Amino acid sequence: DGNAGEGTGESAVTSFTASNGKIYTVTGMSAEVTGTNAGEYVVNVIGTPIVKDADGNDVTAQFAVSGESGKLTVTKSDSSGEVTAVSGLVYDGKAKALVTAGKTEGGTLMYRLGTDGKWQQDIPEATDAGTYKIYYYIKGDDNHKDDGSEKEPKGSVETTIKKATINLKSVTQKNNKVQVRWTKVNEADGYDVYVRYCGSKAKKPVKTIK
Repeated sequence: DGNAGEGTGESAVTSFTASNGKIYTVTGMSAEVTGTNAGEYVVNVIGTPIVKDADGNDVTAQFAVSGESGKLTVTKSDSSGEVTAVSGLVYDGKAKALVTAGKTEGGTLMYRLGTDGKWQQDIPEATDAGTYKIYYYIKGDDNHKDDGSEKEPKGSVETTIKKATINLKSVTQKNNKVQVRWTKVNEADGYDVYVRYCGSKAKKPVKTIK
């Protein structure tokens, strides 16, 4: 899983053929390594070597035996995670989260709103109606690799904040005047009222109400 443990290896049994043609075995030595995270660790050889001949006789004194330290490399594991866009957003004048907080393993999700935004760990938000594209990648921790990068994101999702709907309540006419009533839209800065006559197009608002 990308993490090193710690412990002592079993005593190794090694055989060799000496210059006299006889076969000998070496026991009593083992390898020891301690580590926690991904990286490189020194493997130490510990113990006292014992050399025996084919008959099982201890002939250690006839040889010079030494152990050489080695190296253990623990590589980083892959990180993982996905992002889901929030759907059903409608403008109401308040900032809205555009994605759900994605679950990751071995890293942190990084987000960027559009092509000009800055990479950030916080969930991107927007207020105005429109379509938004959110790029993301996973920044790995000490024991996990990045999945994507700032230059080459892992992926992207899109979501839309729809325009608020104005519901027309009534239209009345009296003394050559027309009165229009509609439902209020929270946080709206104002309303533009258009009039279209039969056979014509409404080009400009006839009234702006703040």
